[in-house]
Amino acid sequence: MSLFLILFLPVSSDFSLVCLGLLFALLFAPQAVAIGSVSKGGVIMFSDAQQRYIASLVASMRGDYPYYIAYSDFKNSDYDSPQLYIVFCKEKITSRGLYSYVVPAGVRYAVNTYNYSSYNSSSARTVVTAYSGGTLNIPVYEWIYTNSEFSSYSVQPDVNSLYGGDYNAQIQVQNFVVITALLAFLFASIATSFRRRF
Repeated sequence: MSLFLILFLPVSSDFSLVCLGLLFALLFAPQAVAIGSVSKGGVIMFSDAQQRYIASLVASMRGDYPYYIAYSDFKNSDYDSPQLYIVFCKEKITSRGLYSYVVPAGVRYAVNTYNYSSYNSSSARTVVTAYSGGTLNIPVYEWIYTNSEFSSYSVQPDVNSLYGGDYNAQIQVQNFVVITALLAFLFASIATSFRRRF
């Protein structure tokens, strides 16, 4: 923080506010919009926040559990119940169709993604439990991301394709590029300001 204050001193206050606004908008506004995209009435497909959560968790778990299936539970959920389930496995998941899968034993994440949750509830936002494996049948009105092996031309999307690979690494690179560009622009403006003064 002190570094930014020092850098902003030589330039005008208006310019400093513009830079701070750009930095906030580029780094934090997309996440804020995503977090606010879930409502009580449900969502059409996965919300942006849910997609980001799935992609980030898949990237974090890839080392020990490279195979996953993520699916929604919009119909049966309420404010204090999970709307999203993600099962991770060390062995390959096999598809019997678009909504039926043979899933090996692994771990399951149950995630409550609603913005609002009753303060009287003791339910955690994320609950992780062991998954015993078996056949997983998902209702046809729910949504799915998975990297399972499909036995026919009918497939469900893989969230890794949505974000082009490792989502966590992608976000880090994007933030680095944005901050570097803003700092370069700021230093150039500081140099111009000094030349004008002297």
